[in-house]
Amino acid sequence: RIRSERAELLQVLQQGLNPMGAFLNTVQLRQSENAEKIEKLEGRVPRLESRVSELHGEVTTGSEKQAEALDKWNTEVSDLAGALNTLSRKLEQEAEQRADSLGKTREAIGRDMGELAGALGEARQALRQLDE
Repeated sequence: RIRSERAELLQVLQQGLNPMGAFLNTVQLRQSENAEKIEKLEGRVPRLESRVSELHGEVTTGSEKQAEALDKWNTEVSDLAGALNTLSRKLEQEAEQRADSLGKTREAIGRDMGELAGALGEARQALRQLDE
């Protein structure tokens, strides 16, 4: 009887242990798979950190380069605007000088025309006197 109870007990234990063993095997298998994934991730994380750091450096450098280029462009635009203002002032001065010169030339031409008209009048009068 003890043998049969012992056999029964072993059978019950085996029936109970088989699913537990299967479960533990599954857990161990998953643990191994997860350990492999973690190991792969551990290998990738430093590379990703390095790449993120490189990208940050590139972005920072790119931003600095863009800022420098923008500053240079702003300076060039300011210089160009200054040159255009200077040229505009010079052109305005030249236009005023030409207007003054043109006015003086007109006055001189008017005087000369007046003198010429007077001289022509005198010449006509002289010719009339000669004709008479």
